Amino acid sequence: MAVMEVRNDNTGWLIMWLEPLGEDRWLAPGEVFRIRSDYTGNDQAFSITCWVNEEDRAAEIENVTVWIGS
Repeated sequence: MAVMEVRNDNTGWLIMWLEPLGEDRWLAPGEVFRIRSDYTGNDQAFSITCWVNEEDRAAEIENVTVWIGS
């Protein structure tokens, strides 16, 4: 089993997009979300993409996409 923690160290919200599940989670400052996967393939269990949306950033919201290996 693979486990990864995503921690919001920002002063605003962090939106974590879980793909390919198509789900999102809003993490408050200091909040931690633990992701577990039963993935047993040869590639890494997770990959992460951080991206900027100028409107979100102006509202103190950051974005990260977590891809779960399949």
